[in-house]
Amino acid sequence: MSSPSGSTTDPPGGGSAEYRDGGKPWKAAAAALSRLVVGTGTVAVGLAAGVVSLAAATPVDVPLLVSAVVLTFAGILLLGLPWLRPDAGGASWLAGCATTLTGLAFAALLPVRQSCCDAAYTFSWGLPLPWITAGGDTPHQAYATMRAALVEADTLSAAVDLLFWLSTGLVVGVAVGVLRRALRNPTASV
Repeated sequence: MSSPSGSTTDPPGGGSAEYRDGGKPWKAAAAALSRLVVGTGTVAVGLAAGVVSLAAATPVDVPLLVSAVVLTFAGILLLGLPWLRPDAGGASWLAGCATTLTGLAFAALLPVRQSCCDAAYTFSWGLPLPWITAGGDTPHQAYATMRAALVEADTLSAAVDLLFWLSTGLVVGVAVGVLRRALRNPTASV
């Protein structure tokens, strides 16, 4: 829009995608389409994991159910980003990336001791889903078994762990962005 003086201004309410993207509306369309595809896919994976978790003949697989809830929620957040309008500032990015990287580091580096199987010491790596499990009569034997098992890691569980931590980072980043926007403008509706 041009004002009577000839300067270019954004329309009220933040403007259209054409103004925000420098006159290239195809960028906004591509972003919306990719958000739709990734959000829908994440919801589908989350719902499928939830069905698998709840339909098991054994008791409910809690780590898989937690993953399913987080993935479904993150997919819904992706689909609802235009309505939430989070502040995409540095704090949001930092919070989301820090959550993702910290979660991945803890999942990959810290073993969780389990009480299962025939071994006296059983450790697993990967949160919420273990993608390497190793056991032995001593902790050193369990770690030696783990090093040998790295070749046989469960790649599907590792992929779900990665998607889980990316989704958790997204949820934290969007929450920080919405909170920052609400604090900056307390009269605006969410």
